[in-house]
Amino acid sequence: MIIKLTAQNFKRLEAIEIEPNEHLNIVSGKNAQGKSSVLDAIMFGFAGPSREIPKPIKDGKDKARIEIETENFIITRVITPSGQKLTVTGKDGKETSSPQKFLDTLFSCVAIDPVRFTMLDSKEQVRTLIVSLGLDQELKALDEERSNYYSERTIVNRRIKDLDGILKKYSDNYPSGGIESASDVSTQLQKAIETNQAINQDKLDLNNIGEEGKAVRLKIEANDVEIERLKEENINLTTKMYNLKIKYKTLAEKISSAEVVDTNVLQEKLSNLEEQNALIRERMEKEKYTVEKIEADKETKKLSEKIEEVDTKKIDLVKNSSIGLPLEIREDELFYRGNPLKQCSSAEQIKVSTAIAMKLQPDMKVIIIREGSLLDAESLNSLGKIAEKYGFQLWIEKVDESGSVGIVIEEGKVKE
Repeated sequence: MIIKLTAQNFKRLEAIEIEPNEHLNIVSGKNAQGKSSVLDAIMFGFAGPSREIPKPIKDGKDKARIEIETENFIITRVITPSGQKLTVTGKDGKETSSPQKFLDTLFSCVAIDPVRFTMLDSKEQVRTLIVSLGLDQELKALDEERSNYYSERTIVNRRIKDLDGILKKYSDNYPSGGIESASDVSTQLQKAIETNQAINQDKLDLNNIGEEGKAVRLKIEANDVEIERLKEENINLTTKMYNLKIKYKTLAEKISSAEVVDTNVLQEKLSNLEEQNALIRERMEKEKYTVEKIEADKETKKLSEKIEEVDTKKIDLVKNSSIGLPLEIREDELFYRGNPLKQCSSAEQIKVSTAIAMKLQPDMKVIIIREGSLLDAESLNSLGKIAEKYGFQLWIEKVDESGSVGIVIEEGKVKE
């Protein structure tokens, strides 16, 4: 931590020398007196060029100087219009060969301001924490992976919605079996008609044969009177009569064994065939869309599981980090002990954000808080206890008109 801070001609500062308290230091004063310049001097002293300050030298001066004395070394940074010079000297008087690289290992230029952190929106809190942990590229890859799965699932869900709409127009009752050809049924009907016509013709022929037999019998009876004269003719007629009997018997047997086809059934089937085939086609369409919807449901379930896997990875990303707090990231929001951090009490939010800042600044135990005016006495007291417990030094900027709070800055100097 810092034992002494000295700065000349840096921003609004004319000349200051501060020997801070071990844990809690409030830098106060009216607006535009140099309070922010004190905190900037600390940040610039450690971070240098990476801390972008447009005009680090006080107006009218040709150079600025910052000196920070810690328990183990002294940082001296001299800034001129042409550049700056940095030296880091150990208590043994030995200078560090790569001073900025050495400081970068101790002090993070992206260290979190606990109070400002609580004021950020949920997405910005997540982004700040991820960048501070150096996990931004890993999280970006997970977000891209999740976005891809989400887009795929959206497309599948849209198809499922379309299929649900399509399936609503179908009935639940359709004829069984497959589609029949009207040509086949027409052929069956024609064959049945021909069969029935043949039977009717046989019946007509049978009747004619019967009538003809009667006529022949009468003829025989008439010829019996002249039998002698007509013997030869009678023999012929008898033979003919025998043949007619055989034909009659054969045709009668054929008629008795024949089954008349009910053409009404086939006629009705033919007239209703197109309607039935339309219903069967509709049933087959419904079956196709039903199968497609089942597959789509499986696909969206699979993509949802992928999204859950990515979300779990994002949660574990922070949970397994060096923060050491029960923090999780869910849907671009930071959760603490299972609750959204934004919904936690102000005291809890300050406590969590301060703990995060401390975890990110483990070597150089210095934390800068710029929005100290938002802290009430209870919050300040709580911060002081946290700093003392974990051995940190807090520098808190606070607007104050009384001139009696903490280290008072007035016109670029420390007020006695």
